[in-house]
Amino acid sequence: PGCISEGDTPDEAIANVDEALRGIIASMLERNDAIPEPLNEHEYSGRLNLRIPPSLHARAAERAAIEGVSLNRLLSDAIARM
Repeated sequence: PGCISEGDTPDEAIANVDEALRGIIASMLERNDAIPEPLNEHEYSGRLNLRIPPSLHARAAERAAIEGVSLNRLLSDAIARM
């Protein structure tokens, strides 16, 4: 099972997370699936697998090259500014 939250803006997507989580938990309970324990900050590995369109990947890679930084650094900095 998966849980997805969408919105027209990042703030709207975040606001919709609660409804999405309630829905997936209700579905899991109906199927008698085990509800996983929440992760705490110490369980994050710092690794993230992100799927994006190839065109966006290319744009980000080009921008990183122009700025003289790795793609990882470019995206990390962008996320840090959120």
